[in-house]
Amino acid sequence: MAEPSILQIIQNERRKKVIEVLMELNGRADVREVVRRVAERESRGEPSGKLKKSVYVSIIQVHIPKMEEAGLIKYDPQMSVLQLNKLPSELKYYLEVVEEGDIPWSMYYLILSSVGLAVGLILQNYLASALASLIVLTSLFQLKKTYKLKK
Repeated sequence: MAEPSILQIIQNERRKKVIEVLMELNGRADVREVVRRVAERESRGEPSGKLKKSVYVSIIQVHIPKMEEAGLIKYDPQMSVLQLNKLPSELKYYLEVVEEGDIPWSMYYLILSSVGLAVGLILQNYLASALASLIVLTSLFQLKKTYKLKK
């Protein structure tokens, strides 16, 4: 079987959350702490015992092996510790961590470029309008891709 690519690995929301939690914890954490935080994010509050157990089992049996195989993490089962390896720089675009209530950068670009497009049209500056239109389309594409929005 072919080795999964890093981008294929982080397409799974739970694995993405594991990486985000490890990044918040300076790259190293006890598995149970990672499980607790991932379960909290999935339940958006205090998770049930059933959810914590489900998250624990899937992280141990499914996600850790895939992430280790891709070279994203190291797992020490004796110490029950996960260690985040150095991530490729292109992953930062896919792991944009946005706290609840915050606005992602792609939304800022969309707003600013929309204003630029409006100003360009008002002033009848076609070059500015074309450039702003391109940025608007790029921002919309990035938002769709990041948040898996449907057509």
